Amino acid sequence: MEALVKKDISKLDDIKDLKELYELLIDNTKVGYCLLKDNKDDQVLLFIEEKYRSNGYGRLFFKKILDIINDDLYLKTNNSYMINIIESYNGKELSRNNGFRFYIIPKRG
Repeated sequence: MEALVKKDISKLDDIKDLKELYELLIDNTKVGYCLLKDNKDDQVLLFIEEKYRSNGYGRLFFKKILDIINDDLYLKTNNSYMINIIESYNGKELSRNNGFRFYIIPKRG
């Protein structure tokens, strides 16, 4: 069973633009985390622990994050796996700069 668990961020004031933090759990085992940020160009940082990668968890949790966000979503990445996930959710590439791609996923619904 998978879950997103919202964590308390009150003691994490050293992380720039941090809005929300979620742990990504599979059968009560932490497989990664997601930061939601107040940054117009880069709103989501999704991290899957190395030993759990290539199992579809990134795609699974990205969908859960999309369900939480009720607005246009702006993303910045240079990760080919993340690019595939973003584009599979109709992410539109806005630009490229210094090896990074910038995307928008328009508000759903």
